[in-house]
Amino acid sequence: MTARRLPPALRVRPFRWYWAAQWPTLLGTWMQVVALGYLVYARTGSTTAVAVVAAADGLPAVALSLVGGLLADRLPRRRILLVTQSVLGISAGALAMLVATGHAEFYAIVIVALVFGATDAMDLPTRQALVADLVERDVVVNA
Repeated sequence: MTARRLPPALRVRPFRWYWAAQWPTLLGTWMQVVALGYLVYARTGSTTAVAVVAAADGLPAVALSLVGGLLADRLPRRRILLVTQSVLGISAGALAMLVATGHAEFYAIVIVALVFGATDAMDLPTRQALVADLVERDVVVNA
């Protein structure tokens, strides 16, 4: 596909790199959501427990997204993303260690889900705001 056939936002090299680099993170996040639900159900056999973990992951994002947007407007976005991605990676590693060692108790999974949700509340608004830094104003909607 030639540069002329690309959508306007993908013609901008920094945005193209950013867009491509997001895919591994987003895929990992989506797989993690499914894996958390499966892990909780496999350990507890309770759909209510799965819902509790889903709420622990989702509610902080709803409650803290405005704070995340405020931070994204006031602090260096790249630095925020470095911190949030590090926290998400460390949290995922901690969960993997808990599972591998047989210590993935329900309460620990809920705590990790809370960390994921709170971190996503900072990460997602920052990602969206970063787009405006990468492309010209007339391409922002396309990006």
